[in-house]
Amino acid sequence: MQIEIKKPIYSDYIYIRKETLELAARLGELLEVKIPQGSRAIDPKEWMAKGKIMKKIFKQPGNPMILFGNHLMEIKPLSETHQITPQIDLKQASLL
Repeated sequence: MQIEIKKPIYSDYIYIRKETLELAARLGELLEVKIPQGSRAIDPKEWMAKGKIMKKIFKQPGNPMILFGNHLMEIKPLSETHQITPQIDLKQASLL
């Protein structure tokens, strides 16, 4: 699933609807979130576990929308978590 947010709350802090996160978790998909500073694939279960909960009333009084907020860029992209760190021999490195 993809989400595009044009104006984050501040810096890279964004809120995502609970319903959207639950749908992605139920389908077993990652969320691709795009903001002007970049994009990240996030795990919806991790976002809900670590995010700040906010209840906001938009159009329906008495029925607040539940949102989960977090910094998008602080969460490591999935590609970084699977990278292998190369081992460098110091003797060979001095020859370069």
